[in-house]
Amino acid sequence: MGKVVDLEAWKEGRDLARAFERSEVAKEGLEDRDALHRLFILGQNQLSVLVEQLSALPELSKLWDVIVEAEEEYLPEGPPMSPLTRSYFFCWMALDLVAGPKRESFASIVVDLCRFIRADLSLIELFEGLERSRTGIYLHTGFDGKYIVLRELVTGDVRRVTCPAGHEGGAGELWYARIFDWPFSTDGPGYSVAVTTPYVLASADANGRICPAQEWEWLAFFERALPKTGKRDRAEAYAYLMKYGLSRNYWNEYVFLAYVNDFRKMIMLEGIPDRPETLPHRDLAR
Repeated sequence: MGKVVDLEAWKEGRDLARAFERSEVAKEGLEDRDALHRLFILGQNQLSVLVEQLSALPELSKLWDVIVEAEEEYLPEGPPMSPLTRSYFFCWMALDLVAGPKRESFASIVVDLCRFIRADLSLIELFEGLERSRTGIYLHTGFDGKYIVLRELVTGDVRRVTCPAGHEGGAGELWYARIFDWPFSTDGPGYSVAVTTPYVLASADANGRICPAQEWEWLAFFERALPKTGKRDRAEAYAYLMKYGLSRNYWNEYVFLAYVNDFRKMIMLEGIPDRPETLPHRDLAR
């Protein structure tokens, strides 16, 4: 077990404030990150402390067992060990994985705990922002100054983002990425951040050569997949699919089977989730 959480400090927001001020932030190299990405990392680190504490509760043993099993299956250490990075896996296990009749995640439980002890509002809003985040399929449409402009395929939402992993890409690329927005009720900085190493989508042409994935391929996938979510509203069905998939390990399995190559700043995936013949590692399917 890790350190015991001081709930009074959490309630008053002291831990949050101190995390901003501590010299350890600089030691970890976070001084070079933009403000929104630092905020995400801070929230992720604070959340991980509470997740560690909660994982020891018998009531949450089934949820934790799922995580342990997935960790053994997918070895989330990033290339070359696995195409699932640690950051990607943590976001899935803490923010997206749900269980029980109320479909609770570790993040939602932490939010409820913070509300119960009347924790500092900024801390609650930060955790809620983490919980709301999800992956999406985005079309790179170019640049706006120093920002990458991404348009989400189904929703049409356009975001100006930074990519801390360093991959800027170019117009026409399709990204599978998790985007973190300003979590507070106050006015934000006007941009979002791609918080995990972006997965750049590709497909094979008739000669087997790797080429950029086409928007129509993924739109066709969504036409097939969205009705399977059971949600009538298209935007709601898309958000559900991208956050929870059609099964617990839906997106973990896709990343694992679709991996084709990696570079220092991005990971390339080939194929479409519901077309196993397009996945380069389909023989490893669970």
